[in-house]
Amino acid sequence: MPTLARLAVVALAALSAAGCRSLDTARPAIEPAAGASTLAEPVGTREFTLRASAGTGYDWTATSSDPAVASIGEVRRKDLSGPGGYGGRPVGGPMEWIFPVTFHRPGTATLRFQLARPWEKDAPPADLRTVNVTVGP
Repeated sequence: MPTLARLAVVALAALSAAGCRSLDTARPAIEPAAGASTLAEPVGTREFTLRASAGTGYDWTATSSDPAVASIGEVRRKDLSGPGGYGGRPVGGPMEWIFPVTFHRPGTATLRFQLARPWEKDAPPADLRTVNVTVGP
């Protein structure tokens, strides 16, 4: 067996023994349903994705009722439009907001995803999605 192949086998065995997961077995992202939903999750991290149109002033935000059980990481935005638009970038196309949520310990938490314009403080959100999470071991 060539040296490089032996090193690869040893590295894979070490990762497996350490409890590391392959990217191929990563769980898919969750898109919360409109309204309220319930979810059971193990300790770990999962991504939640939500879509909206860019250029409207609306922005998805997320909060957790108990960050010690479920904390929300830094949001990422992904452009889902094709090429074109101003300067090669589409104008007002579909966007996806990606929220990484880490489930720290067993317990319950409520995740609240809200689509609103930040300057319209007294207006109700354009969309509200609530996920009641039970985190298990």
